[in-house]
Amino acid sequence: MLTKIIEVVLKFENPDFSGSASFDDLIDEIGKIAQKQQVVFVIDEYPYLAESYPGFSSLLQKYIDRNFLHSKLFLVLCGSSMSFQCD
Repeated sequence: MLTKIIEVVLKFENPDFSGSASFDDLIDEIGKIAQKQQVVFVIDEYPYLAESYPGFSSLLQKYIDRNFLHSKLFLVLCGSSMSFQCD
């Protein structure tokens, strides 16, 4: 599912894009688009993403510090913490 999301975002500005891409490519492309137009980027269940890809938080922080501060990006990170216990 994540690879499909990355592919869709990369094809937004580059319709001929084909191949594989990484989270770094995704975040970079969102930053490029947000330099030109307003972008709302929502990541739901962020804690699960951060847990499954430990480097993502550092990657995102790098882009926030270097690219996103002076862009038209509105970044929303959502998460929930739920635990269930069955007796």
